[in-house]
Amino acid sequence: MKQSLKSSLLHALAATMLVVMPMHQAQSAPGTLPTSPLYLSTIVEPNVFLTLDDSGSMEFEYSVPLDLAGLGGNITIDKGDILNEGMVWIPYDSLGNNSFRTSLHPLWFNTEVIPPASGPIGSVVLPEAWVFRSYKTNRIYYNPYIDYIPWPGTDASGTPLYNDITDPTSVPFYTRSGTSLVSLFGVKQADGTIRYIFNDGKYKSEDYYVPTYYETDDTNNDGVINGLDDHKLYEIRPGGPATYPSGRDYKGEILNFANWWAYYRTREYLTKSTIGKIINNSDSHRMGLRLFERGHIIDAAPMSDSANKLALLKAFYPSEVGGVSAARSALDEVGQMFAGTHKSVPTPILPSSDGGTCQQNFNILMTDGYWNGPDPTYGTPKYRPKSPNTDIDSPDSIFDGDAGQSNDGGNYADNYENTLADVAMHYYETDLSAFVDEVPAREGIDEAT
Repeated sequence: MKQSLKSSLLHALAATMLVVMPMHQAQSAPGTLPTSPLYLSTIVEPNVFLTLDDSGSMEFEYSVPLDLAGLGGNITIDKGDILNEGMVWIPYDSLGNNSFRTSLHPLWFNTEVIPPASGPIGSVVLPEAWVFRSYKTNRIYYNPYIDYIPWPGTDASGTPLYNDITDPTSVPFYTRSGTSLVSLFGVKQADGTIRYIFNDGKYKSEDYYVPTYYETDDTNNDGVINGLDDHKLYEIRPGGPATYPSGRDYKGEILNFANWWAYYRTREYLTKSTIGKIINNSDSHRMGLRLFERGHIIDAAPMSDSANKLALLKAFYPSEVGGVSAARSALDEVGQMFAGTHKSVPTPILPSSDGGTCQQNFNILMTDGYWNGPDPTYGTPKYRPKSPNTDIDSPDSIFDGDAGQSNDGGNYADNYENTLADVAMHYYETDLSAFVDEVPAREGIDEAT
């Protein structure tokens, strides 16, 4: 099953416009972005619909290879192992229960804490845990060589929607809502322990310094950077070095770390920074939003209207995460929307009198991993495919630029039904309106009209 899911995601790259975030590049301040995709050759504003993952895994704070410790994907720690994507089952916690440890810090109050970089947790020692706190091994962790900026966008008066963090002792834990202000240093108790206090009164006590990162490299020359390589600890503390490797002094480093903490530390937050830049820098597209779990959020509307752009950003940034990764159902419903067969959402395709006959339509689907959830329905019988395996060779498919193979054959074909790739291919090959087909095609690249 896992192999088929990997295959499906790879095939989906060819059949739908799938954004893949470079984990480091996405975090820095953006350069000048084109106001229109380079491949567009029509003055009619294209529809660019955003279909984004809001499942529970988007709250994870790491993106690490499975062999992060260099031990074949598993680190034996007493009776527990590092499993899928670096998540750690540890057969011990303060209550004597198994705990599913997935975070990089002690601010959770339900025992979800990666243990310190070295040292015991009960009878368990996990010396390789430092890899979760190095940007070279955890692709979304704090990189001191990047200047982190708040999520972009302004309100109607020009005031930024989000601001730089100016106090590391008052950082929003839930940035989307601005609630649960926490100190990155914790609060020292009379017994010497550090407690991280929430405004709901709950806390987690752990001797674990948060503003920390590790520098590392392939010191053993085995071709991979992982837990077996040498590493150096940097703690961003008052009274530390005059300058850090980034060239910043203490104040500059701690505030940059605080910005990373507030706006980039999870997959969700990194996504919001990246997609937020796309929305904020768009002024010649019609954009709308759908989330996997929370459904249709906002209809497609022209981003040339600042009120529409603000409405989209204010709907997107505060959206929550949690639930399953129903990517197929989400993409299927967006296809139904474009086809005008959705039960409640109108098609964003303009009337023919307004240029709909030559309007290009795109869906940007972004997810951090595998899909699950119910099978797609493809809407009304008129639009249902003859076979749920839509990316096999067929005589009526559209060429993708290689006249020697059909678009849904060759590199795009597989033997699995109802995959994410099948949904994408079905709607790519389906004429979504009764209009005359005048969409400009590019010979050798995308010949669908």
